[in-house]
Amino acid sequence: MFSYIKGLVVEKKIDKIILENRGIGYEILVSSHTLSSLSIGSEEKIYTKFIVREDEFILVGFFTHEEQKLFSTLTNVSKVGPKLALSILSTYPPKIIKGLILNSEINMLSKVPGLGKKTAERLVLELKDKFDILESEVQPTFFTNSPTLEVEAIEALISLGFTKRESEIVVKKIVTQNNTDNIENIIKKSLLLLNKN
Repeated sequence: MFSYIKGLVVEKKIDKIILENRGIGYEILVSSHTLSSLSIGSEEKIYTKFIVREDEFILVGFFTHEEQKLFSTLTNVSKVGPKLALSILSTYPPKIIKGLILNSEINMLSKVPGLGKKTAERLVLELKDKFDILESEVQPTFFTNSPTLEVEAIEALISLGFTKRESEIVVKKIVTQNNTDNIENIIKKSLLLLNKN
């Protein structure tokens, strides 16, 4: 129904934005990646996916067409709904997600909040043949050493455009203060701090 919406970002929340277009404010669910790419007051083109369910209408938005396409691919997998797909996109950048699936990294995929081992295995089984290794920019040995959550969070922030130095500082601060073992929470809290600066 909606391919994209151009409008003014008037509000940012932890997992959604309000995009105003011709006097209408669209509440759009977004990933951490998209959220960090937007600024309040900026005019943006948001790629969208409109989802109709029996009890609700959901509008999901993406800063890039790549993220929009990957969301559609993920939600085509059994047991992967819009919120779980957004959780996956919030935990890892698109190219990393493709690399994890191509390399059958079940343990890394299982670190996504709400994504159990069986669903991670289903993702690999159903999507492995749909991606090209060139799309992922990930070598087969990339995940061999199973980096810590702290390192993963730093790498994710760098992939979102932040410098290695500022990413290291904010992640260490979040981990020290919150003692969290959830990578999505680390990234979300880090983004909140970085966007305040």
